[in-house]
Amino acid sequence: MFQKHSSTHSTKLKERDLIHKRITDLAELQRIYEFGEILGKGSFGTVVKASHKGSGLNWAVKIINKSQAGASRIMLVEREIHILKLVYHPNIILLDRVFESPKTIYLIFELCTGSLAKTFKAKKRFEEKETLTVIRSLAGALSYLHKNDIVHRDLKLENILIAANPQNPDDDLHIKVTDFGLSAVRGGTGYETMLHDCCGTLTYMAPEMISTKSYSQQCDVWSMGIIMYVLLVGKFPFYSTNDQHLHMLVKTQELDLSGLSCSEGAKHLLSKMLQKNPAFRMTAAEVENHPWIAGTHSILEAHSSNVLDMMRMWRTEMMETPDRENSNNTEQISRADNSVGLIPAGVQDELTRVAAGRKSSRITLSSEKSAKDSLYSKYKFWESAKPSTAANSNLGRVSETEISAGQTVQDSSPTTTSDVHFSHVQAKVDSNLVHLRKDAQRKRVYRTTYQAAVPQQSSMRK
Repeated sequence: MFQKHSSTHSTKLKERDLIHKRITDLAELQRIYEFGEILGKGSFGTVVKASHKGSGLNWAVKIINKSQAGASRIMLVEREIHILKLVYHPNIILLDRVFESPKTIYLIFELCTGSLAKTFKAKKRFEEKETLTVIRSLAGALSYLHKNDIVHRDLKLENILIAANPQNPDDDLHIKVTDFGLSAVRGGTGYETMLHDCCGTLTYMAPEMISTKSYSQQCDVWSMGIIMYVLLVGKFPFYSTNDQHLHMLVKTQELDLSGLSCSEGAKHLLSKMLQKNPAFRMTAAEVENHPWIAGTHSILEAHSSNVLDMMRMWRTEMMETPDRENSNNTEQISRADNSVGLIPAGVQDELTRVAAGRKSSRITLSSEKSAKDSLYSKYKFWESAKPSTAANSNLGRVSETEISAGQTVQDSSPTTTSDVHFSHVQAKVDSNLVHLRKDAQRKRVYRTTYQAAVPQQSSMRK
């Protein structure tokens, strides 16, 4: 009997009932399959084309030598087998059967005709329509994985194969995501289930992974953005032969899309996928529904449902609105009489869904520590600053970088109205929370939204 892959995390998916059988040697397998040409070779394995003698169907057999692979790589193979038994999607490689002898593992995969890396090497760069075909399929595959708590962690051109499309014989870009050896199954959306291992290929690696911080499935979206950029432009957006320099570029260099010869829709999607802060990065489900992917033309009218994005837009509206007289202050007070008056409607809707326990693939803040910290500081900031017209007049002093990073600067000097700084506003809000709790309506807002969205912070508040 085979020992199942052990994991402290689980997914909603159940393992497919496929054959996983022990055999004595290769001769036993050759009674089932007719082996043909070699499709590829690696350091510890070979991929061979094979035909099933009973059905006549062609397959790709990955032959892995256990002694050459070593214990660590065998663990990766076992992880890949476990995940591929769980998944079933038209754009994810299909594992049909597994055979194992004392010295060798045989994985029977669906047969693919090539790889995206080889196709790209021949073309040098893709047309926008071709890129759209690839990214649409890739976004669908990632959305499926992420909804089922699976993170690939090593997306790159070499790990995307091309197969025949049974629904469309003319489709020569029918992709298949493969190589799940570095993939991980998360056990939920809380901080305790965040990923911490630094793995993957550096040129495709998200900033939060390079910084060795906790990260989530959003790292795959960054990799997808890199793939899209490479296909359109023919080179990496961030590249250096020196690893340390590359680290710095990925973490700090701004993405330049000014010279791209593609549509505004493609540029818009790239800018959203390659956001350095994962809390503001589009999710795979959002990419799948982006107007450029969906085929609509309302790019400039498309609004993100990301909570932090909507808070940022709300702050911008506050900055653009001139100070109002007492009559408008009265309106603010009347708005505070309902429990959602101080929060944008879209934000309130998303937070209410979290409070009700409804899982939303468009909310990443509950699964990102950095997003939690960011929302924590942002919420306190606006909760205190909005009723004060004096504070509103100085909102322009708070930089976008400081708000995104949630920076705190210690300053012993007294805070003045004319010199509002983000860290000072944080301190002011902290000191005023006692007064906020005395307000029954504010207290209801605080409990139903802030604590529901950021449960980890509740212990810090006490």
